[in-house]
Amino acid sequence: MEGIGFLSTQPRSVGDILRVSMNIGNNGRTHILNTIGEIVHRRYADKQFYLGMRFYKEK
Repeated sequence: MEGIGFLSTQPRSVGDILRVSMNIGNNGRTHILNTIGEIVHRRYADKQFYLGMRFYKEK
């Protein structure tokens, strides 16, 4: 997995760096992913932003 797409009501610009925390668990399990990524795509429609974020690889 190299990135994620999500919706936001808050404006973000291509090139913005975000620190995100998300639950990627399934079947009732919790696995919190804390990561940093860069916004690489943005589209505005229906009063919300469609954003594409590429994860930074940890070194």
